[in-house]
Amino acid sequence: MDGNGLMNMVSLMPTIPRRRQAIVLHALKAIGVRSRRFTFTGNACYTNAVAMKQTGNNTDADWQRLLSPERYAILREGATEAPFSGEYAQFDEQGTYRCGACGAALFLSDTKYDAGCGWPSFTSPAGEDTVTYHTDTSAGMQRTEVRCAACNSHLGHVFNDGPGSAGKRYCINSLALNFTPTEL
Repeated sequence: MDGNGLMNMVSLMPTIPRRRQAIVLHALKAIGVRSRRFTFTGNACYTNAVAMKQTGNNTDADWQRLLSPERYAILREGATEAPFSGEYAQFDEQGTYRCGACGAALFLSDTKYDAGCGWPSFTSPAGEDTVTYHTDTSAGMQRTEVRCAACNSHLGHVFNDGPGSAGKRYCINSLALNFTPTEL
């Protein structure tokens, strides 16, 4: 069974007896799926598992297989989701925003704010080495593109109109992110 089949099984976990859940989780790890957290509750299994097979060496075909078409367009082709359409634009929970391709920690919820632009906005990345910056001259303007430092996936752009002393607004596509809640 491939990774997609096993990930589909994860969504069925509540119907799988507990002793078999461990077998599925072991199989996911064996094919390179890394998870920070699996939670089995009632009728749902919540996971922030991300396929992690050789993210630095993935081919275009690998990324197409690992990512949904929408995520592929944004993360690998540099597309932008429509404003106010993303899952995290109006999202306000405590935790870590991770790369939607490789799972690397990118932004912390305490740096997120509502910029009114329609995309999740942050004042700074989780660390100095978590993102890289590239000149983007598409769309008839010059902007600074932000990419995941671990897998080189497109995340969004950074602008110099943010709050605070640094004045940065990291405008990031929701589909470029996964969220891991802070454990209480």
